[in-house]
Amino acid sequence: MALVAALTTVCASASAIECGHHDLTQMRYRTESGRVFKDSRSHNIDRCNEKIFNMRSQAQRVAVNEDAPSPVFTAGPVDNMGDLDAPGGELWFYTADFVYDEIPPHDNVAFTEYILREYTFNIYDSSLSLVGTVRDKMAYREGEVRVPSCDLAPIVTRNFFNTDDKYEVVVSVAVNAAPGTNRYSSLIYQIGGEKTDEGYDKIIKSYDKLIGDVAEAPSSDGRDNYYVTFIDESSDDVSGSDEPLSFWDSLLANKATVEIYTRAETGGEPTVALAREIPVIQLPGDQESTPLMISLRRGDDLYFMFQYYAEPFYNRYDDPITDELSQREGNKLDVEMWKVQPDGTIAHEYTTEIPVVIDDNPDVIASYYSVGNLRYREDINFTGYGTPAGRAALYVTRQNYIPSSDGYVNSYYLYDHEGKLLKTIFGDCDSALSMSDVPGHERQHMFVTRGGSGYLFHFVDLISCKTVLTIDYSFEIDEDSEPEVLTANLDRVASGDSYMYVDELRVPSVDENENDIMRFIWIDSKGAFSHIDEVNMGSKVMYAKSFLYSGVLKPGVYSTSGNMAYMLLVKRGTSGTGNQEELLIGEALSEEHPQGKTLLLACPDERGVLSSINLFPGAEDSRLFVTYYDQHSRTISADFYHLPLDETNGIGAVVIPGDTGSIQFDGSAAVAEGVIKVYNAAGVQVAAGTDRVELGHLQPGLYLVSSSETTIKIIIK
Repeated sequence: MALVAALTTVCASASAIECGHHDLTQMRYRTESGRVFKDSRSHNIDRCNEKIFNMRSQAQRVAVNEDAPSPVFTAGPVDNMGDLDAPGGELWFYTADFVYDEIPPHDNVAFTEYILREYTFNIYDSSLSLVGTVRDKMAYREGEVRVPSCDLAPIVTRNFFNTDDKYEVVVSVAVNAAPGTNRYSSLIYQIGGEKTDEGYDKIIKSYDKLIGDVAEAPSSDGRDNYYVTFIDESSDDVSGSDEPLSFWDSLLANKATVEIYTRAETGGEPTVALAREIPVIQLPGDQESTPLMISLRRGDDLYFMFQYYAEPFYNRYDDPITDELSQREGNKLDVEMWKVQPDGTIAHEYTTEIPVVIDDNPDVIASYYSVGNLRYREDINFTGYGTPAGRAALYVTRQNYIPSSDGYVNSYYLYDHEGKLLKTIFGDCDSALSMSDVPGHERQHMFVTRGGSGYLFHFVDLISCKTVLTIDYSFEIDEDSEPEVLTANLDRVASGDSYMYVDELRVPSVDENENDIMRFIWIDSKGAFSHIDEVNMGSKVMYAKSFLYSGVLKPGVYSTSGNMAYMLLVKRGTSGTGNQEELLIGEALSEEHPQGKTLLLACPDERGVLSSINLFPGAEDSRLFVTYYDQHSRTISADFYHLPLDETNGIGAVVIPGDTGSIQFDGSAAVAEGVIKVYNAAGVQVAAGTDRVELGHLQPGLYLVSSSETTIKIIIK
């Protein structure tokens, strides 16, 4: 397992530089997202479609929920929940409950203030069994008033912050202090660790900074060998100066700081293996959304890449309001490569200098350069270009900012380790989208340009940097049919020795029953039409969006029937003028199911509206969980499903948070001392017995099994 995440840079726009305060919560470590409609790829699809169709939504697109599966686990209502990368490559989950003081509007405060007093995190393993609970009260320091962010860093460690075998979790906290400033803390707890006299969990370590990255190197002793990066901000100490700093000098003094820690050894604690300071005004790319550091694992080698402009990006200016900012000529993007050595230290390997060339187009006022804005860590390539061992070729993005459209025109280039331009990958595109990898074929990216009947989709292999296919977004199936309008929501999927593209068509159809039908076109690698799948979404669909990703574009993911199925987010009109968002997973229309088949329809209910949809595909245990948000109570609930949805996995049991007990399972029976009662999800008792209750006769669904000591939830499938 290699635990890695983006280290997003702090904001360096003129306004952010002027105030000198940055939201480091945007830089904190996050596990690779399982969100299917809110992840970075989905965001890029939306941006592409917005450019192509010049609108934020499509005036488009319920079906009957046949034999709806029951969730295998239901959590909430709670204040927050999420997933965690755990030792051994497992995916764990957590829920959070917060205790607040509510202060009604008063004095000059026009809103209700929520002052955090206590937090509780329940941590579950990959089987959704409770591992343990961390509970503590909030300690405010002088000048601190409220907590805008309190969450678990999405990483569970062991043998990192100390050397015993207890699991460690990190609570990341941002606290409002003086107006416009935050203070940050990472508080380390052990699951099952020591308690205070009041019963709270003891903090075993604390840092006044946030975790910005986690990476794993090979281990020679069987212990987890993480490298954890903390991020912070600092400013040069000028307290002894007789004269106040000029505005420009104050900008130069403002630094983004990065410290990479290695695990604790016997009797010690984590130690700093590498520390770097980068002036904020020299941050890379557009200085707002570009990674300052990228960690990457290549075989047994662990690298850290830092990038920054060699000189401040702008020429000197002393007033961000009245001075016109201009880009500095003759600058370079310095890309440093550092490597973990056999003794665990981190050593500088080399630095690549990329010339920063200002575009001569008069409409362009800035040309930003960066590595990582095309395919993140895949922008660092150690093979395929004849570079010496341990030296990487770089995919470099140039973003030309055009103020008249308040947007970017991007170009992508390939440089070798010495900073020599090897190839132009693609120039002057409106937007771009990565395609999934297909074994036996080069990695591929799609670039969108204006042309043809409106827009062209260019598919480029990224090793050869060759355009292998260009298709018009107005796609002609044959000479006798009207063209089909493609969207940017597409991906490629393996097909025999080749691959195919699957695209969500823009224009739906309507059947004789007034059902809206979403359509998916399949196109082969040469650009030839294959077929169209149709999914029945039901009626009154105002908008719909599908989740198209290679990992789910095959039969067997959502059901065992062998038929192709698709996941959709549907916004449907309700009575009156209202609408609601729904999750729909349905099979395509077929001879067996001429109206299609709905495998799952998740709608708003008493727990609130749909908040997020998360998919965690796995070789043996794929999971889907759907969260709901109640805006009145500000709580979150979630349903967990095993995939395929119609697969029978027998009985599973999960202990309700906080409870421990002696209920066991013996085959298809619940076993415990004394009277045992079983209730269905509606609270109706459906079985009872003494010491043992048979469960095999019950219908599939969610049940509560209660003994004199414990109540647990089980799912019968």
